[in-house]
Amino acid sequence: MSATTEKTDFTIDQQWRRFMERCGIDPETFPEIQVQEMSRAFYGAMGQMLLLFRDELADLSEEDGIKHLEKMLEEVVEFWTEQNRLNDQQSQTD
Repeated sequence: MSATTEKTDFTIDQQWRRFMERCGIDPETFPEIQVQEMSRAFYGAMGQMLLLFRDELADLSEEDGIKHLEKMLEEVVEFWTEQNRLNDQQSQTD
């Protein structure tokens, strides 16, 4: 995939594939039910985010919209930081 295509391919399927790649998930080697449940959760979350953009954030000023997006991104970073901490902690006890 070219850099131009990659930057303009804003499909949920493309984001799903990027997410799996970022997480080191090969759908060919993961149990099918796990990939299915993960994709359902991913598509559900993406759908919810799109509804938020359409129904709520679109009515805000650009400045307020950016503030809310930055806050949500910060929440995601905090979530994954905590998950990594818990994984590290669990690895030390195994």
